[in-house]
Amino acid sequence: MIDNRQYEVVTGPGLIFINENLYADETETTNVMYLEFIDWTEEIFGKNSIEFEQIQLDKSIWDNTEFSGKLNEQYFTQPHFAEYPVVGISLKQAELFSKWRTDRVAEILLIRKGLIKPEFTYSKDNYFTIEKYTNGNYDWIISKENILVPEYILPNKNEWELIAGKGSNLPKGIDSNLTENKKH
Repeated sequence: MIDNRQYEVVTGPGLIFINENLYADETETTNVMYLEFIDWTEEIFGKNSIEFEQIQLDKSIWDNTEFSGKLNEQYFTQPHFAEYPVVGISLKQAELFSKWRTDRVAEILLIRKGLIKPEFTYSKDNYFTIEKYTNGNYDWIISKENILVPEYILPNKNEWELIAGKGSNLPKGIDSNLTENKKH
């Protein structure tokens, strides 16, 4: 119960329970997941938009490595690398992806519950966000209910430690030494 209101709690796909309010993904964010984010952003806002430009990968991550050249172009676009972890994104881009993912998972969950229309005309002025569902009056809203949907965020230091404490239940390679200045 929050604010004296009863909420139904719905979790997203691919999550591992850590504690009452914390879940972790089973896997890292993959190239195909980030590519879906880029494609969606291009479709809604256009290729020349600030929204599209600010989420482009930094392919120079491979410069000055033994993989320079081939991987600059192939790592993100070749099907062979689709399920590999995305690299070359900044902290800001990771946060934008997390917000986008929150909205897309919430959209699917609300469609499945019959609370929003499964199809409507998307545009830069008319697309689903959880804020628009909660606060807006759009023609794609069928009904509003008190539902808590997962919010995807980057974990803080304490959350990383909790996640790392789950040991073998998490994917290998989780790095608790992430900093704002690194690209991952």
